[in-house]
Amino acid sequence: MEKENNLNFYSNESRNENDELSVNWQWKEIHLPFTIATSPLPLYLIIVGVLTIFDQDTLLSIWMIFTGFTMGLELLYISVYLGRKSIKHQTELDLDDQIFEKYESSENQNVKDPLMRKAIKLHITTAFLAYFGLLQCYIILTNDSNRNSYVIFPSFFVSMFYCTSLIIFGCFVLIKLRSQKSKTMLV
Repeated sequence: MEKENNLNFYSNESRNENDELSVNWQWKEIHLPFTIATSPLPLYLIIVGVLTIFDQDTLLSIWMIFTGFTMGLELLYISVYLGRKSIKHQTELDLDDQIFEKYESSENQNVKDPLMRKAIKLHITTAFLAYFGLLQCYIILTNDSNRNSYVIFPSFFVSMFYCTSLIIFGCFVLIKLRSQKSKTMLV
């Protein structure tokens, strides 16, 4: 008698209704206004990357496609997180849950939601790839007079955004590590 493991992504049986920190998500949990507002940039990168893949900027076009996919997936995770958060705020929490949340959040300041952890990991991965995109843009801008501005300038600005966000994220991590180290020194 073997027990069959059926993965059903669309039924509520596979997911506990009270478990908001689940990695599994459903399409109905997407925060639609956020998705509509943020999807044009990843779609633009993917479409322009596919259309210009056989031009002179082949490496940059491949970078645009890959960055568009990772950015879209990151924004999808954030959208599901926002959708769950808006549903959570629409329902009433009892007093015990509110006290427990405050106690839990004061003890550990790490990101608790697995979807946000995945989104942060994707953001960091995309940020490291952005350095390659920035290098490609620099090489094309300095060496080539026949450049496609539909490819170069969006790639340059997206790369600059992700490179800057990686530097800022690194600074926040260093500040947090320093504050945790000083807390352990005091104790």
